[in-house]
Amino acid sequence: MDNKGLFYGSTANGTTAVKVFGMENWWSLVWDRIAGLIGAADNIYKYKLTYTTLDGTTAAGYSTAGTGYLTVGNKPTSNNYVSKMQYGLWGFLPIEVGAYSTLYFKDYYYNGTGYCCVGGYSSSGAGVGAFYVSLYDAASYRYWVVAARLSCKTCRKG
Repeated sequence: MDNKGLFYGSTANGTTAVKVFGMENWWSLVWDRIAGLIGAADNIYKYKLTYTTLDGTTAAGYSTAGTGYLTVGNKPTSNNYVSKMQYGLWGFLPIEVGAYSTLYFKDYYYNGTGYCCVGGYSSSGAGVGAFYVSLYDAASYRYWVVAARLSCKTCRKG
């Protein structure tokens, strides 16, 4: 879908992919893992941007251990709603969590040392969204329950 722009969808045959903000297959109950992003101990994310070593890593290919990956700190140590994100070459990553979905991003963060899953559990109400991150489950976790929905941060004046 590289030639479809940032937004695309069709109801013509019911099998056409949807593209939202440049992300393909954003809608539906699709399990989505981020190859190259895993949680690690000591408040660390491990990441790899390319399958080769062109991204500065020493590992060829992806792994569930993150050996040879690059690292970035500030990974939250508890589960809760995302309250602050950091941005860099690796994308957006949660760095702080808080207790209220009405004050922060309406997306949830699950801490762990697993393979990154995004989108959110379809049965979790406000716990899902564009910035949902789960590092809790192993790469072998295979249930359909992760889905996506758009999310926004509440704007407060004053």
